[in-house]
Amino acid sequence: MSKSTDLVTLIAGFRLYCLAEGRRPSTIRWYMGKLRIFLKWLDGGDGPLDAQLLDVNHLRSFIVYLREVKAGANDPYKPSSSASLSSRTIQGYASTQSI
Repeated sequence: MSKSTDLVTLIAGFRLYCLAEGRRPSTIRWYMGKLRIFLKWLDGGDGPLDAQLLDVNHLRSFIVYLREVKAGANDPYKPSSSASLSSRTIQGYASTQSI
């Protein structure tokens, strides 16, 4: 049996892993939200959706993209602002990518 390297499949497996490990629902939602935005960025043509084709430059490009995003832009429940995402928020996205 070959292993899938499709990111959508891998993220679904990661969610199942988190549930099996007893992670809090809020933690799982936080991970999934960050990963969903990363997938949306990749699907927009900025990178591959196959984990084997991803490299460090894709992740660095995603961080550069996040530095240009305005606070609240990815959250439908918060008004968008003219401020950039905080360094702490960008660090949260980056740490989610390394899980």
